[in-house]
Amino acid sequence: MDRLDSISAKEGLYSFMTESNSLYQVRVSKDERTLIRTPQGNDSKRNLRKDNQEIKIVGEFSIVVGEAATFILEPLGDLVDGTIRITNIVKIITYIH
Repeated sequence: MDRLDSISAKEGLYSFMTESNSLYQVRVSKDERTLIRTPQGNDSKRNLRKDNQEIKIVGEFSIVVGEAATFILEPLGDLVDGTIRITNIVKIITYIH
């Protein structure tokens, strides 16, 4: 699989890995879409908000091998509609189930 986006994704669980070796999971259901990032290794300089926790995806997303993935996630506070997360370059995308 070389592409996954919010328009064409069927329901299920997907994973992708970036060049920084961060492992992400995207869950797509009829009611919501979520993202989990699991950093690899113990480099605390690379920690992000809510690592290892499910975060709601509140906007469109696009994951393409060879490009950075972009997500609009639930906001940090009440003053904005969402938080943008841009990953490192995506190496592989897998459909899990």
